Amino acid sequence: MDLDVFERDCEQACYRYLEVYKQRISEEGWPDISVEDAIRNPHILTYLHYSYRVSGYNERVQADSILARWNARASHELRDYWDTYKRHRDEKKRREAQVKAEKEEREKERERERRIQQREREEEEEREREEMRRRQEEERKREEAKREEQDKQNREKLSKIQEEWKRRHHITEEPSQPLEELSYCTSCGAPNAKSAKFCTKCGTQLQMKCPSCGALFRVGAKFCTQCGSKVDG
Repeated sequence: MDLDVFERDCEQACYRYLEVYKQRISEEGWPDISVEDAIRNPHILTYLHYSYRVSGYNERVQADSILARWNARASHELRDYWDTYKRHRDEKKRREAQVKAEKEEREKERERERRIQQREREEEEEREREEMRRRQEEERKREEAKREEQDKQNREKLSKIQEEWKRRHHITEEPSQPLEELSYCTSCGAPNAKSAKFCTKCGTQLQMKCPSCGALFRVGAKFCTQCGSKVDG
C-alpha cells in the first residue's frame, strides 16, 4: 500500500473525527463520561473510507505507527477542545449563577425597600389619623368651651333680666317659694304664693270660688279646674 496516501487519509479521518465529536460536545447533551472515553480511545480508523491492507510486517508496523500518531493527535486536540469548552461552560454557569444571585439579591433589596416604604406609609397614615383625632379633640374642646361661654352669657343675661325686673317692680328679696310654685298678679305682675288670695303688693284678688263645686280657681280663668263648669273669672 502507499503509506503517503494512507497518512493523508488518516489526517482527513482525524479531522472528520474531531469535527464530529466537537459538534457532539457543543450540543451540551452528551455525557461527560462519553467525552472522556472518546478522548482516551479515539478511533479515527472508523472514519477511513476503506480497510487498509498491508503486504508485509514492516509495512504494517509503519501503518500502525501512522494510525497511532493520528489517533494521539486526535486525542490531544479533542482534550484541548474539551478543556476549553469545560472552562467556558463552567464560567458561563458561574456567570449565570452570579447573575441569578444578583437578581435574587436585587429582588430581596426591592422587597426590603417595599416593606420599608409600606411601613413608612402606614406610620404616616397613623400620624395623620392621630393628628386628625387631636384636631377633632381640640375642636370638641373648643365647642364645649364655646357652649360653656354661651351658657355663661345666657345665665348672665338672664340674671340681668331678673335684676331689671326686680328693680322695676321694687322687689328687694327673693321670693320664699320656688318659681314654679308662684303665681303672678294680673294687675301689677308681682309674684305671689299659689295659695295667696290677694296680691301682696297691690291687693288685687287672686282667687275666686266656683259657684258649682266651691273650689278655688285663679282670677281670669274661664272654667273651673275641678268640675269644669264655665265661670266668669
